[in-house]
Amino acid sequence: MMPFFTIPDPRMGHPLPMPVDQIESRCRQRTIDELLHLKDRMQAFYDKESKNRREARAQLELIPSQISELQAQLEKNRQDISDAEKRNEELQTSLPGNGAERHLARQQFSIIPRYRFDLEEKIKNLQATQKRLEKDVAWIDYEFVHGNKEFPAVCRVIVEKTPEMAPDSAPPTSRRM
Repeated sequence: MMPFFTIPDPRMGHPLPMPVDQIESRCRQRTIDELLHLKDRMQAFYDKESKNRREARAQLELIPSQISELQAQLEKNRQDISDAEKRNEELQTSLPGNGAERHLARQQFSIIPRYRFDLEEKIKNLQATQKRLEKDVAWIDYEFVHGNKEFPAVCRVIVEKTPEMAPDSAPPTSRRM
């Protein structure tokens, strides 16, 4: 969506930001109402993107601790699996020859690998979310860098086109008689 003013770049496959002098030239060709509308759209866009950036950064701050917590749970789960395997071996040797009892004892430990898989999936999802948020923040930062050039250029042209409301130049209906 941003920057608002771009020029095509056939080599790169995506538009490039327009130089400030060209932005001002294009703005001078617009009416004051169009420029004010553009300024309002730009301001709304910056406000929205600023909020998105704050939210993404807040999420990015939480993700490392969430990953660490899940990794600790995963390590504990690995230890639990190791302990369960040892207990299973002990049960296999200590149980009488009844196959049904051995089968029930083995089923008791079958839930643990699924929990491990769920933890690994959560970690992968958090890492993917972290990468996506980092890209989002980088793109928003890029937009702000170019917006810091475009927005002032639009405002300068608005100031140029806005007549000074000095007493001599005020419209006749607003003069005191």
